[in-house]
Amino acid sequence: MSDSKLLERIDRIELTPAWLAAQPLAARHGLVAAGHETTHGTSARVHQFAMVYLFHCASEFYTCPLAMSDGAATALKASGNVALIDRAFSLGVHTIAAQTLPSLTPSIRLLERLGFRFAGAGHEGAICYLKNR
Repeated sequence: MSDSKLLERIDRIELTPAWLAAQPLAARHGLVAAGHETTHGTSARVHQFAMVYLFHCASEFYTCPLAMSDGAATALKASGNVALIDRAFSLGVHTIAAQTLPSLTPSIRLLERLGFRFAGAGHEGAICYLKNR
């Protein structure tokens, strides 16, 4: 925290380079999505846990945001409450972007089933999908 010349409080969170790099890495490797995909059947959560466990120390504990995202996705999915899901994404969100790797066919099928449309090349070989709300 620092103060400006006008005595206004300025809060700034400075992240380490590892944390800045962790989000796209986690998204590219599907660390949250892995537990919700059918690729590994009933072992999907075990597979997800193993990947996140290995990512934990290398990413300087970036697993906290992953756990919060996974918990929110799980709770929304389990609720089956379409109004609640719509409300969660209605606060000024007009377009939702998702990236996956071309080799992750279950991710692609899931995105298309949820109404996302192919939008072209993403970051480092990923493909991007968009959904307008």
